[in-house]
Amino acid sequence: MSTFYITDNIPLTVKGLAGNTSLGSARILVLQEAAGERLFPVLLGEEEYDVLESAMMRQSYPTVAMMLRLAKTAGYTLESVKLLGARDGKQLTELLFVNEAHDSLAMSADIGNGIAAALQAGCRIYMPRKTFEEQYRLTNSPETMAVPLNAMPAKLLKEAMDDAVKRDDFEMAKALRDELRRREGGVGK
Repeated sequence: MSTFYITDNIPLTVKGLAGNTSLGSARILVLQEAAGERLFPVLLGEEEYDVLESAMMRQSYPTVAMMLRLAKTAGYTLESVKLLGARDGKQLTELLFVNEAHDSLAMSADIGNGIAAALQAGCRIYMPRKTFEEQYRLTNSPETMAVPLNAMPAKLLKEAMDDAVKRDDFEMAKALRDELRRREGGVGK
């Protein structure tokens, strides 16, 4: 294992899935620091949740199975899955495939297919240390989890904004509104 992997990245394990949460319709993948107790929550869409639920029950999901079979046919195996940053409610992963000659290929996949592929292939999952630390700093506790606004789907942002207004938390409602406007191209109006 390279020094880069150890110092600049945090290895993760899949802790579980959560369906009915305090965030209404949100579905969450909970990842845990492999060498620690800190948690990293990832918001999922319904399809991503279904893919991961199948993978966690050791069932093959057609898209993931086909991707891994195609790679194997070409002489490549999945070595690792890296979580990339969230943007506009979407969390992406980068899958790294290698062959016996140590040639590598990288491809992007949504979080559901990326983590499901890692589970099926038994490979490592990791994310940049900086990204993990920035999100963890939002909570400062291994028992609680926070999700950055840019990781929330628009529907969930709207639900959270309505809830914040009902609770008279106008500061939070403004932050949620500003994120929605930023996505629509009208930053913080």
